[in-house]
Amino acid sequence: MSAIIGLAYLSVGMMLQTAILSRIPLINGTVDLILIVLIAWALQDGLDEWEVWVWTLVGAVLLGFVSKAPWPLYVISYVIIILLLRQVQKKVWKASVLLLFLGIALATLFQQSLFYGFYRFVYTVPLPLNESFLYIIVPSMVLNLLFAFPVYLVIKDTAEWLHPQEDV
Repeated sequence: MSAIIGLAYLSVGMMLQTAILSRIPLINGTVDLILIVLIAWALQDGLDEWEVWVWTLVGAVLLGFVSKAPWPLYVISYVIIILLLRQVQKKVWKASVLLLFLGIALATLFQQSLFYGFYRFVYTVPLPLNESFLYIIVPSMVLNLLFAFPVYLVIKDTAEWLHPQEDV
């Protein structure tokens, strides 16, 4: 059931991201709604590990196929981001909402830096680092942080519906 709901959420998120949200940039940065959905899902309590990884891989592949960027970059970046977040959540930090905002900020920085490096050094596109940081990475981070909490609430309700926990 979780995989079907995940596919529906990720498909709708991908459509919103590619059709609407990509047309509303802040300077040159855009929202990565799939990243936000995946991080919000990964931070929910009571999920099986396979559910998190199915959502992550499906989201990365879906977005990779509709994006101009090579799809392995999405798979690599999303897997590393979710792996690190799950480890931090298990071993260090249980406060999901705080970790959500910190995770989204760092994940955006990591993913955008990975894409910058790829385009700069593989495609040899002359992208100045300071302009890329100020005009793409920081605005993308701000937009992702603005969308983080509403998406988190929807995902949290879905996780509680799929995996009800008994009150103690």
